[in-house]
Amino acid sequence: MSEGRARLLATVLAVVGETVPDRAASLTAETPLVETGLLDSVAIMNVVEELERRVGRDFPAELLLPETFATAAVLTDALLASGGFA
Repeated sequence: MSEGRARLLATVLAVVGETVPDRAASLTAETPLVETGLLDSVAIMNVVEELERRVGRDFPAELLLPETFATAAVLTDALLASGGFA
C-alpha cells in the first residue's frame, strides 16, 4: 500500500469512526458501511463534509453514490482515482 493511500485510508477511517462512534473500535478498511446501515444519507454527507475539511478539497460530485461508500477501502480508492485526494 502506498504511503498516500495509507494516509487517506487512515483519514477516512477516522472520519467514519467519528460519524459512528459506537462502532469506531470495530471499523476496518473492509467493514461494510452502507449495506449494514452504518452510514445513511445524512451520515454520508457528514463524512463528505469532514473529508473536504480535512483534505482541503471538494468531494467529487460523481462519487456521491452509495456504492462509493461500500467500505472505507472502496471510498479511499475512489477518491484516489478521482485525483486531488492523495
